[in-house]
Amino acid sequence: MATVTSVAFSPDSNLLPTLLVSNDWVVEGGTKILWLPPDYRSPTCVAIWNGNIVLGYSSGRISILGFQEGSKNL
Repeated sequence: MATVTSVAFSPDSNLLPTLLVSNDWVVEGGTKILWLPPDYRSPTCVAIWNGNIVLGYSSGRISILGFQEGSKNL
């Protein structure tokens, strides 16, 4: 699957950290934040908006992942 990227700007025109799906990972601002298990890989389409990622699969199944700003340390 190709990498899907979103770009966002703040009111003062600074680039904000963005979410993207790259290979087996959800990435925010260049940092891998969530490893996708095998059942969640290879979606046929991806939509990213406002901290949410929707993964669509050819079977008709979808996965919705929501993220909030702030520390992602575990």
